[in-house]
Amino acid sequence: MATDRIEAGGVEREAIGILTRGRGETFEAHALRIAYAKGEAGRLAREVKLADIEDHIAHDHTTRPYQWARTHIANRQSLQSVA
Repeated sequence: MATDRIEAGGVEREAIGILTRGRGETFEAHALRIAYAKGEAGRLAREVKLADIEDHIAHDHTTRPYQWARTHIANRQSLQSVA
């Protein structure tokens, strides 16, 4: 992973790792991995991914997988914030 070239703290670096889709990882599996990521890095990754998804949806309303992912990630984000 190329995160060694990014000047970021531990949480940010971990969030970048969470946000990086693995080879062979489906969109759905990646979205669920982000949704269920733990800790501060998971919260940050969900926040970033939700912003990314909102941008995709704003430009293309037919992006069904993005709407699916937004639902799962947003639900987990709200559950984590009350925990």
